[in-house]
Amino acid sequence: MQIPQDFVMEKQILIFKTNVSSLAAKNALLLAIEDRFQVDEANLDLDDIDKVLRLVTEEDPESLLHFIRSLGTNCSELE
Repeated sequence: MQIPQDFVMEKQILIFKTNVSSLAAKNALLLAIEDRFQVDEANLDLDDIDKVLRLVTEEDPESLLHFIRSLGTNCSELE
């Protein structure tokens, strides 16, 4: 059985600005994301002024934003 082309999601690189400020918070956030979503790569740069979270995934960006915010992390998509 072949999956209709409409349902095939493409991998995308999602880049978010966050307020994560500690290594413990970074590790907890990345673990929570990887437990809940299919993510090929995930990293968060604590040295960047925007505390950039970068994800390579086929997941819906809005679902990820909602989930991250539900954990108490400020998060917005960077363009």
